Amino acid sequence: MKALTLALIVGVGFLAPAIAIAGDASWARLVDLTKRKGYNDVPFEHICKDFFLPLHDDKCIVYQLPYTDLGITHSFNVYTDPAGSVHIMPSEHDYRLGYIYLTDLDGKLLEVLSGNKDNAGWTWSRVPIDKTVKDRFKEEVDYWLKNEDRLSKEPDRKD
Repeated sequence: MKALTLALIVGVGFLAPAIAIAGDASWARLVDLTKRKGYNDVPFEHICKDFFLPLHDDKCIVYQLPYTDLGITHSFNVYTDPAGSVHIMPSEHDYRLGYIYLTDLDGKLLEVLSGNKDNAGWTWSRVPIDKTVKDRFKEEVDYWLKNEDRLSKEPDRKD
């Protein structure tokens, strides 16, 4: 599969209290499955920078497990920063609209970017975590939790 590279433009001032939706052992299992079965070399520098995550020598390489179902691409992205903190960035998009969510290892929603795609590519901006965003995030969490068994049956990556 072709790695998805996104250019992000982010606004300031939309920090909100963390929202815990995913917070159970399943979220940690999804991180493990992504590291074992997903791509291990997907560049996410723009995303990590826009989320103000620490980089490894100006690089942010994530593990990524993408699936496309019913025209929606879902991607579970895992990044470990230089200090060892794990950041999870599940995302979902169709051919023109999408969201990328920043969570911690416990599944707490920390920040959100909303994107639009046109002929020039993707443009992303930070959005407040309102009821609509919380509902979309919950749907994305439900998608991944519902598909955990399917993911576990994928072959391990050979590298």
